[in-house]
Formats: sequence, structure tokens, C-alpha cells
Amino acid sequence: VKTDAAKARHQTTKDNTIDHINKNKEHFEGPMNMHKHLQSAKDIITKNLSQKSKWGHEIAGAESKPEGFVAIRRGRPSKFVDRSDFSAANFNRG
Repeated sequence: VKTDAAKARHQTTKDNTIDHINKNKEHFEGPMNMHKHLQSAKDIITKNLSQKSKWGHEIAGAESKPEGFVAIRRGRPSKFVDRSDFSAANFNRG
């Protein structure tokens, strides 16, 4: 974006988008809150499954938690991943 006219158009679009979000805040907050609660429920399920695991897990020879689990219901898989531990292990690889 180089010209003043293009900058003005982008600013107008940005302002309109922010205004729309502010006017419809409750419609944006609802799905975000639902996602937060669903993630909390998934975290509880994943934590409990990790504690009951019959198999050993390791990363580079060190004991670790499992990456996650897949549950299948009515032929549809749902993946339960321990995001915090798994992401930390990936970022700490040397």
C-alpha cells in the first residue's frame, strides 16, 4: 500500500471491521467462550487418559507423556492432544 488513497481505503476497511466487531461483541464472545470451555473439557479428558496409559512414552530417551489420543465414535475420530506438553517438547528439541 503506497498511495494515500489506498491507505485511506485500508484504514476505512479496518475502522468498519472494528466497528462491526464492537457492535456485535456478544456474538463474537459466545463462540470464543464455548471454545474455551470445550478446550478445558478436552484437557481434563487428555490428562485422565495420560494417567491411565498402559504404554511407556519417551522423547530422546527421556520419559514423557503421550502426545495424545484418538477416540472414535460412530466412525468419526476425535483427536485429544496434550498441546502444552507436546508443543513444549517440539520447541525444546535440540
